[in-house]
Amino acid sequence: MSAPALRRRTWIAPPARERGDERADPEQRAPGRHRGHRAWSGRRARWSAWAGLALAIASLVAVAVLVVAALAPGGVTGVPRAQSVIEPEPGQPAPAPAQPQPAGAPAPHRAVAPVPPVAGQPLRVRIPAIGFTATVVSMRVPANASIDPPTPGSAYWIANYGTAGPASDNTVYIAGHTYRGGHAVFNDLLDVPHSAVTVHPGDVVVVTTPEGDYTYAITDIERYDKVAIGDASELWKRVPGRLALITCFQYNGGHESHQNLVVYAQLKQ
Repeated sequence: MSAPALRRRTWIAPPARERGDERADPEQRAPGRHRGHRAWSGRRARWSAWAGLALAIASLVAVAVLVVAALAPGGVTGVPRAQSVIEPEPGQPAPAPAQPQPAGAPAPHRAVAPVPPVAGQPLRVRIPAIGFTATVVSMRVPANASIDPPTPGSAYWIANYGTAGPASDNTVYIAGHTYRGGHAVFNDLLDVPHSAVTVHPGDVVVVTTPEGDYTYAITDIERYDKVAIGDASELWKRVPGRLALITCFQYNGGHESHQNLVVYAQLKQ
């Protein structure tokens, strides 16, 4: 008797053999079955009505929550808030309101004020004999002491060392990349098909600084193995008025570069 009651609570009707009437005559058990069926249908109708009423109430509550959230300060998550407008200075037009960003869009980059150059900082370098000119930006030696210019299109002044011009008491170093298969700032220094360089001692190098142009003359051209360049004593000497252009030396035939090219020049008086 307990098993059928448990099954009724779990909404599973017991099979005929569990009710003990599998051998009963169909005509004899029909009345009882019909009465049970009517009772079952009545209970199911009442439960269905209660379930429908509960669902309607839940729907009204959900709508009320959304309306309250939409009217509350800030609204629902994902709805942009009103953007403030900065008061312009007298005579200046008001800035346009900021446009809302779509969900998942990266935050806009904030403008960073450029750092003014220091005295003697190289801003541009030119070698008229080969028609070479390049913009120079600043970098410092990283913690691993490996100089790797961040971009191929610019030359980089190594700010840890000397500046350009007569006031400098150290060598000024400008580094840049060369590539065999693409553009790089110091490609013009090389004649890759002949595994050679295009500049020669006596050629002029002009370095532009905030104070003006300074003229250097090439004195020497050297190559150093990359694994040993840190021990090249001549390269790292403190020499007032000296310029060193540093890049990778590229060979014909696609061989990997294993040497650095250094072009030395001295400030002309």
